[in-house]
Amino acid sequence: MRLGGKLSFCPKCGKEIRPSDYFCGNCGEMLDRRPVAKLAKRLYRSRRDRVLGGVCGGIGEYFNIDPTLVRIGWALFSLVYGACVILYIILWLIVPVEPLEGR
Repeated sequence: MRLGGKLSFCPKCGKEIRPSDYFCGNCGEMLDRRPVAKLAKRLYRSRRDRVLGGVCGGIGEYFNIDPTLVRIGWALFSLVYGACVILYIILWLIVPVEPLEGR
């Protein structure tokens, strides 16, 4: 039986199982049908898309938008409200750098 394009098998006996089963029909093993929890999304400074400190690149990656648009918006707000420059420096110090791949 196919489950989302993948075959589903009992972890104990290896018999193919239906997606609606809570117990294996062959060995009686209780199947775990709880939804898999997603990892919490974290804000990091970008390593790949950075101009100054990677803050705007990290915000763009977090919200899945183009970091260039974040930079333009940040520059416009900085011209209107000078506090954005201070906020950028604070974020640069507080937000951690994106971890390296494989760590």
